[in-house]
Amino acid sequence: MDDEADIAPAQAQELRRRLAVAAALRRLAQDAPVSEASLYVAAANALARSAARMAGLLPELPEERRERMGPYRPVDMRI
Repeated sequence: MDDEADIAPAQAQELRRRLAVAAALRRLAQDAPVSEASLYVAAANALARSAARMAGLLPELPEERRERMGPYRPVDMRI
């Protein structure tokens, strides 16, 4: 647990909470119908990835670009 030494106590507690919720979601997925289980597992994976990012084990997500138009120009719909 030397990795937790360089993490602030509040951040370490948040990491443990996220991982505990992810584990609980995986347990729920075991008894749920397939349609629900896939949602539980996806949410658990997202929580585990966010905890890994918080701990510095994964790189941060890149900033989302606001302009999604690409090379296209707006179409003038006036007749």
